Amino acid sequence: MQNVNETVRKMVSAMVSAADGRMHSVWLYGSILLDDFRPGWSDIDFIAYTNGALSEPQAGRLLTLRQELCAACLENPLLACF
Repeated sequence: MQNVNETVRKMVSAMVSAADGRMHSVWLYGSILLDDFRPGWSDIDFIAYTNGALSEPQAGRLLTLRQELCAACLENPLLACF
């Protein structure tokens, strides 16, 4: 099983790249922070804040990002938890 911290870093890095400099911050919350995360049961909850409105292409990229990462990293089932 992949490391949760590495997976979160990978997702946040991809989000920052997709938002093309407009990402302000990403806040995690829920079971992932309460040490109650259960693979296969839990999800990884977050809120992303941007510096202003995203363009349509940026928003579209963020909407499909999880699916793209899952397809590219089949060995990491944690990506599907986002």
